[in-house]
Amino acid sequence: MGDPGNVAIAAKLREMADLLAAQEEDGFRIAAYRRAAVTLETLDTSVAELRQEGGLDRLIELRGIGHGIAAAIAEMLDTGRWSQLERLEGALEPARLFQTLPGIGPVLAAKIHDEL
Repeated sequence: MGDPGNVAIAAKLREMADLLAAQEEDGFRIAAYRRAAVTLETLDTSVAELRQEGGLDRLIELRGIGHGIAAAIAEMLDTGRWSQLERLEGALEPARLFQTLPGIGPVLAAKIHDEL
């Protein structure tokens, strides 16, 4: 597998895609985050090194990485966090959050939320 830093950032991109899917957001955005994750996982070079070489422009040259995702990668490299993902995690209703877990549908999620 690729660089550990690349894999960690790819995991965050996938997490964003999953949260967007749970909120039934635009399929194009969801697919874009998933494509970008695959790109990072398959790189032979650290995304941090690539950014250091050529900034955001170098990241945008990568397949499936546009301006928005490049900026997100840069934020994660600089801070270790991604504010957009953190906001989205906080915005998900508890019952909908339970539904993101395998095997938990809307009825069980509502029951867990209501009873706990």
